[in-house]
Amino acid sequence: MSATTRERDWASLTTALAHALGELGPEDILMIAHRHINHFLQVAGYGNGALRIEAVSNTYIEPPSAVLTVAQYERMAELGWRRATDDAPELVTEVKDQHGSTNCFLDVPPG
Repeated sequence: MSATTRERDWASLTTALAHALGELGPEDILMIAHRHINHFLQVAGYGNGALRIEAVSNTYIEPPSAVLTVAQYERMAELGWRRATDDAPELVTEVKDQHGSTNCFLDVPPG
């Protein structure tokens, strides 16, 4: 595949993804997942253009050999991701942050 083809395909993908994200309503979720490892990214719409984006935390990653490293978590923090604020639902004794998540997350305001 040539560099020009890759650039055109990437531009097409990002345009389609931006359109799909702009259409997310308050009950909609867009998920991107790895086929063989429990790595995923999910985007939830709030209906007003705001989005909650979550990336799987080590709480949910299977197999154990695929968990994120400290360096990977540090890189996510550098990119603006917030770390998980709550335990997995089956371990929760109290909610630590009503606006938090059991995964790494970003809140994107309407724009």
